[in-house]
Amino acid sequence: MHSERAPQQYSRARTSSTSPLRSIWRAVAAAVVAVAVAASVLASSRESADVAHAESSCAVSGPATYDDSFSKICAVTADGAPNTSTYKNEVNFVVVCEPTNRIKSDPIVAPGAVNEGTFMHEHLFVGQDGSASSNVVSLMAGTSNCSVPGNHTLYWSPTLLKADGTPMIPYTTRLYYRVGTMHPEKLVPIPQGLEMIAGNSMATNTTLQSPGRAGLYCRTIGQHVGGQTEKQAFPPGANGSPVCEEGTVIAQSVVFPNCWNGVVKYAKENFAYSETDGTCPSGMKNIPQLTQEDRYDLDGHHVGEENMYFSSMNSPFTLHADALEAWDRPTWDQLFYDCLMASVHCGDVSTRRMPPSSGLVPATGTGDGATMMTGSSGAPTTSVDPHAGHVMGSTTEAPTTTAQPTTGTASTTTTAPTATATPTTTTTAAPRWSTTLKPTDDAYVDSLDSARLTGDAISLRVDADPKVTSYIRFTVPSSAPGIRKVTLKLWANSSTGGGIAVSKGIENGWLEASLTGATAPSRYATSVAVVGPIVAGRWVSIDVTSLVRSTGAVTFVVRSTSSTALSLSSSEGPYAPRLVVTN
Repeated sequence: MHSERAPQQYSRARTSSTSPLRSIWRAVAAAVVAVAVAASVLASSRESADVAHAESSCAVSGPATYDDSFSKICAVTADGAPNTSTYKNEVNFVVVCEPTNRIKSDPIVAPGAVNEGTFMHEHLFVGQDGSASSNVVSLMAGTSNCSVPGNHTLYWSPTLLKADGTPMIPYTTRLYYRVGTMHPEKLVPIPQGLEMIAGNSMATNTTLQSPGRAGLYCRTIGQHVGGQTEKQAFPPGANGSPVCEEGTVIAQSVVFPNCWNGVVKYAKENFAYSETDGTCPSGMKNIPQLTQEDRYDLDGHHVGEENMYFSSMNSPFTLHADALEAWDRPTWDQLFYDCLMASVHCGDVSTRRMPPSSGLVPATGTGDGATMMTGSSGAPTTSVDPHAGHVMGSTTEAPTTTAQPTTGTASTTTTAPTATATPTTTTTAAPRWSTTLKPTDDAYVDSLDSARLTGDAISLRVDADPKVTSYIRFTVPSSAPGIRKVTLKLWANSSTGGGIAVSKGIENGWLEASLTGATAPSRYATSVAVVGPIVAGRWVSIDVTSLVRSTGAVTFVVRSTSSTALSLSSSEGPYAPRLVVTN
C-alpha cells in the first residue's frame, strides 16, 4: 500500500535568474546555422525573468516571471545553437483524465453504429461517457472528468485484456500536449471538433505497428532515468517478452500526428507526422502534438500478467487511439498561447493551476477559425460553454453550494453555477497543490464473522443486512498547503441499486492486519452519502471535504444504505481506493 508519487516523465529541473527583461517570446528557429532565434518586442508593464534550462541557458527569455512550476523551455543552447535534442519534444502541458465506459462503437470510424459488423470492437472511453453518436455538440454539453473542466475532448482506445479475457482498466490517463516543432511560429490551434486517429488497428505483427507512435512499456512511477523499459509494439508479457516487475505499471502510449491539412473530419490523408525538426509536408500546417498515455496498475495479483491482448482483432499488436477534440475556447486559448506558443513547461494543469499570462492571447478569439469550425457531421458548429461564469485561471469562480447531509440523508448535491458575463481580462490564479493518495490500511468487518481478518483481501465489502462495514485509512501529508477539496474514489466491482454512506472514523490505531469487530474504530455521526445506482466497472467519487479538516491520518468508515451487498476494490486489488486532495 503506497501513495503514488508525482509522475516525473518528460519533466526536467530548471533554474531561474532574477534579471528583468522586457522582451516577449515570438519566434524560434530562424536562420542561424539553418535555425536561429528571432524575438519581437511587445510593450508590457510586466517584468520578465530569464529562465535557464538545467542543461543549457536560454538565449531568449519569456514574457512572464516563471517559477519551478512554470519553466521556460529553451529553444537554443548557451552558444546560440538550436536545442534540437529536447525542445520540440518537451511537453508543454498535461491534462489528467479518467476512464468512463466501455462499448463496441467508434463515433469517428462508424458514427451511430453499435455492435455492427465484424470490424466493430470494444473501446474504452476517457474524459466523459462515449457513445456511437458522440459529437462535438454532445461533448460540449456533457460533463468532463478531466483535470481541466474546459477540456470536453473524448479520447478512446481498444480495451486491454488479460489472457482470460478480463478487461484491464487504466487507473489514470495522461494527455500530453507539446509544440512538436522547432518552428512554433507556424503552429495553429487545434480546431473545435477535430477528429484524429493514431496507431494501426489492423496490425498483425511488429513491423506494421511503430512502437514509437503506438507502444507499451513497464514504468516505475516517480522515476525518469532508468525508470522504464524500452517501448514495444505489444503489451509486456505478450509475444514472448518479459512481464513487468512488481512495483511498476504498464504504460500504454499513442502519439498522434502533428501535421494537418485543414479538414476537420477524419481521413488518413488529412494527417501526417512531421520531419525530425517538425517540418510538415507541403500543404499541411503544424498543430500541437497529442500523446495519450494510459497507465495500468500492476499491484497485487496483476504482477507478472502474461499474454495480454487488445479487443481489436483479439491481437497484441493492434494498439491505436482516437480523439474528438472539444474545448471551451477561452481555456484552449490560455493553454495554447501561454504554454505552447510561449514555450513554457506548464506541467499538469487543472482548474486551480493554469499558466501565468504571457501576453500572447489575442484580445478577440483564436485565429484560423478555431472558434467556428465544421464538426464531425460536417455542419458548422459553435462552441458551447457549459461553464458560464467561470474563466479558467481567474480568481473568480461561479459559486457552488454543497449540501452537507447528516446520517441517513440524501446524497451531496451541487447547484448549477450562476451565469455571469465573461470578463475581458483575467487575473491568473497562483499555482495550486494537488496529490492523489493510496491507503495505508484498508479492510472490512462482517458482523456474521467479526473475528475474520480481511486486510489481505483484494476487495472491500459493504452490506446493510447482514451488516458489513469497510474501513479505509489515508495519511494526508503535513506538507499539504491547506485543504480546499478532498475526494474519495472507490472502484465498484459489482453493481447495486442502493447507495453508500461515508463517515469519518475515530482514530484508535487500528491496522488492517489485525482489524476485527473488536478493534474497529467507532465513527462520527456526520456522513456524506452517494445515492445509487452504483455501476460495476466504474469509479464512485464522493466529496468528503467536510470530513477532512487537517493533515495526518484519516479513517473513512464506508457503509451500505441498502441490503444489496456491494464489492469494492481494495488496495490489494487492481484499482486501489484513492484520496484526491487539492488546495
